[in-house]
Amino acid sequence: MKRLTLTLAIILASIGAQATEAKILLYGYVIEGNVDELFAQKQKNQAPTFMNDVRIQVYENDSLVRDFTNRNSGFYALVLMAGKDYEVAFSHEGHISKRVLIEGSNIPDKEYDQAFKMFTDITLFPKIENVDTQEYGSRVIARCVFNDSKERMTWDMPYAQHAFDDFLKIAGVEPE
Repeated sequence: MKRLTLTLAIILASIGAQATEAKILLYGYVIEGNVDELFAQKQKNQAPTFMNDVRIQVYENDSLVRDFTNRNSGFYALVLMAGKDYEVAFSHEGHISKRVLIEGSNIPDKEYDQAFKMFTDITLFPKIENVDTQEYGSRVIARCVFNDSKERMTWDMPYAQHAFDDFLKIAGVEPE
């Protein structure tokens, strides 16, 4: 009995001593946007319209590794492994697609207590009449990188601002 207890204790200790591979939890809601109300005050007081049946595709090195739809509540969640870069594409019939880049390859290889949590709502806008949005919908509009000084994943805000400015030009919207 003592041998069994000692063996079990050694096994559990060795399992606990192994470093856990870092993970990235990307989750949030997919919301339907309205170009006409993009800068309107009333939009800020209005409850968001959550979208369901949004196709979410996860690519690693241009290879599709996961393909699913979000929940009826608009919620989506996925776990990504550190050490790899991923493009995550969100698409829905009649809407402009969005792609985000999650750069997990720069996360230092060490033990982490928990996953890097990235709560991210995705807003999909309806396609704009007489405007070709194919190129915009196929490029990365946001990127998430590891921030060494904060030791967490953060969004590259200048990158996202540039992509948003491009969207405003395509949509023909002038910020007020």
